[in-house]
Amino acid sequence: MIDKEGETTMQYLKVSRRAVLKSLGLTTLMGPVLSIQACSKELGHKAMTLYLALENDVLTFILPRSEMGQDITTSFAMAIAEELDTPLEIINVRLADASAQIPNQMTVGSASIRLWWMGMRQIGANTKALLIRQAAIQNKRPESDFFAENGYVISSDRSLKIAFHELFIHISLPTKTHNSPLKDAKEFKIIGTSQKSLFNKDKSAGEYNFLCDKETPENALRITSVAYKKGWQTPSQDRLDTIKELYELNYAFAVESRLGSFDYWVFLCHKKTWPALKAKQALEQEKLDSLENIPASGTSAFERESKAINNLVNGQKVSLTFETPAITHAPMETPCASMLLTADKAEVWAPTQAPERAQAALAKRLNITPNKIVLHTIPMGGAFGRKRYNDYLEELALAAQYLYQQKVSRRLTLMWTREDDLSREFYRPATIQHVQWQLSKPRQLSFSIYEGHAGAQNTKLMPIPTDLPLDLEVTAHKASRDHHFSSGIWRAVHHGYHAFALSSAVDEICRSNAVDPVSYYAEHPKRTPLKSRLKNYISSRENLSNRLVNVVEQVKVQASWQQNADKNAGLGFAAYSVFGSHIALVAKVSLSSDHELKVDQVWAAVDCGLALNPDKLKAQIEGGILYALSACLYGEIPINKDQLALNFDSTPVLRMTDAPKISVEVINSNEAPTGAGELGVPVIAPAVCNAIRSISPYRFTKLPLIKDNKLNYDNAFEVLIT
Repeated sequence: MIDKEGETTMQYLKVSRRAVLKSLGLTTLMGPVLSIQACSKELGHKAMTLYLALENDVLTFILPRSEMGQDITTSFAMAIAEELDTPLEIINVRLADASAQIPNQMTVGSASIRLWWMGMRQIGANTKALLIRQAAIQNKRPESDFFAENGYVISSDRSLKIAFHELFIHISLPTKTHNSPLKDAKEFKIIGTSQKSLFNKDKSAGEYNFLCDKETPENALRITSVAYKKGWQTPSQDRLDTIKELYELNYAFAVESRLGSFDYWVFLCHKKTWPALKAKQALEQEKLDSLENIPASGTSAFERESKAINNLVNGQKVSLTFETPAITHAPMETPCASMLLTADKAEVWAPTQAPERAQAALAKRLNITPNKIVLHTIPMGGAFGRKRYNDYLEELALAAQYLYQQKVSRRLTLMWTREDDLSREFYRPATIQHVQWQLSKPRQLSFSIYEGHAGAQNTKLMPIPTDLPLDLEVTAHKASRDHHFSSGIWRAVHHGYHAFALSSAVDEICRSNAVDPVSYYAEHPKRTPLKSRLKNYISSRENLSNRLVNVVEQVKVQASWQQNADKNAGLGFAAYSVFGSHIALVAKVSLSSDHELKVDQVWAAVDCGLALNPDKLKAQIEGGILYALSACLYGEIPINKDQLALNFDSTPVLRMTDAPKISVEVINSNEAPTGAGELGVPVIAPAVCNAIRSISPYRFTKLPLIKDNKLNYDNAFEVLIT
């Protein structure tokens, strides 16, 4: 909080166990509980609440963000442990459930560390101060006579050594106090060092809290579903009765309701997963058979825009148009959720990126108030933006509501198959991106983007910013066009396709002017505004342009730029800025005589500010590169997707045998951390296309690159100028 004098203060509230259980939906919290509110400048000085509890002599922190594989639980615990002066191992972590007391719970935009890390540190520092204060009170000595070390409060003469948990029980809280000072970076012992995940053991032993892995509780039911659009043939109740008897289901019923792109739902329930899946398989095949004779959808406005594309070099004008298709998120864990609906509340277990939004959506669907929905946030087995949406949760609510009206109140767990996941998507929108420039004015680009969205109107082109890390004049506009696909955010959001077009265009500009692209980026970094440069100088912060140049120069050294290429292998370079972090990347590719592409090696240099956990940061970059490379090579959803049983056979992903060797270097920085979960995604596609262009006259302007295991030259434009 900010007091009247403008100073940062911390509020402490001693709350009952009942209050914590009620607000966070916990059921096993034991021992004393504190509610600590810390201000966060990045969150506009709003209070953020962190619950701190003692369980079996272990400090437990209830953290405010969702865990979807980026291991923010370990990173947050590291920030707390650093300031608390305690070993990381003695900190337990729980994810906070949906709560009105916690602002901004949605995990998106690589924002978790960026927004919360100072607050986590402040929680640790203030808790340490409380513990030292309590030791002083108990022993009637001044606070200055104590310090914290390795989970103990110790007197200066070392005659007293008191474990944190012994003091925690007796803490006497002030109502308000000034924030305790934070450590200087030079004092860090945990932050900046590579730490193992707090959950490595649980994951390796299969004991981690993934919902899909949990056994069905007694009296609970597993549910599968079949979704139908308006106008499709739906099964009769007689057919559902037959299916119910044939597969010995507990229930088989239909609900008519508009949800996502679908209007009619069949739910199949059994205490075990397999019978429900077999029944679903039978109905899905009947659905596909009935769709064979449905005529194809008409040409969308987006497709008409696409047909008008003409890449050209006309006199002094260059016009290149880049296309990206609608692609799926395809997280390792398909959407799933569990619910128990009773007379006075709904209890929900959900792997969701947005707990508070999910709670609100369920309340609206069930026609009850949000405070009657207890939503437990479950760790996700991947999400990439998909589990920011609530359709799978609302689908479960439809089934629960129907059964409750039939006097059935049992815990229900909805399980999607991979086919459900790929066909009921909010896909990354397909895009058409026009980039134009004059050969005589290569530093002035015109950039127009059309995104394809189901139901979108032909909207007017509106100005937008871009994040190309170059000192260029980019005039950018965006509009929407109606398309066949429902769409939403995808890992790296718009950066994934903006970088493909802009970084490819810059590479072509460099080639037309016989300029080395790495040197071009190093010599023309995006300039920090004068006001920001002065501010950075006064505060001893590094300028943006210096940070951009550093990652470019670093990857040049890593990849031995231009020394690694030969007549059969090409090198491609790309750099971009994503949510305040910076990456430069070099890809090495080779082409066989029969046009098979191999991405052999990738080098990346990143600046994410202070790297809390360097090994985990590298893993995030590696994962982002591989995820985006899969989309670059293969990612595409067919227009007639409703008539297909989509799985990884028809929408392939990168296999281990095709994965390149990846080398990631982290630039040491004293700047605040800015996030890395999406940083590896945008630059791999343009780098690979730039590498192909370095050994051929073909500029690939459309993704994906591969068709029938070979380069798809239909997606390339032959550049006839040198």
